Amino acid sequence: MLAQLGSYEFLKRKFRNIGLDYTTSCFISGGLANVFCWLVSYPMDIVKTRLQLKSGEKGRIRDQAKLIWKSKGFLGFYQGIGATLCRAIVSGSFNFCTYEMVKKL
Repeated sequence: MLAQLGSYEFLKRKFRNIGLDYTTSCFISGGLANVFCWLVSYPMDIVKTRLQLKSGEKGRIRDQAKLIWKSKGFLGFYQGIGATLCRAIVSGSFNFCTYEMVKKL
């Protein structure tokens, strides 16, 4: 969450400084901040999902991470991220833009 909010505020200021209007800068910054957040947290989400799929079996986070690394390498931690990032851009843009509009009220 800290990565998302921090990058949102940083990007919003940068886009305002280059001359974008307030709403547009919020919209673009929200989408990009959400993407950044997913890029940082996605590997752990992959490990968590694999642990959940092993219903009933005991497993450790470390064991699942090692298994992913051995079988698929670094890119194994980012399998399926394309669809997640497409969703993240849209949801982040609208969520942050709505937040800013409500805050102004």
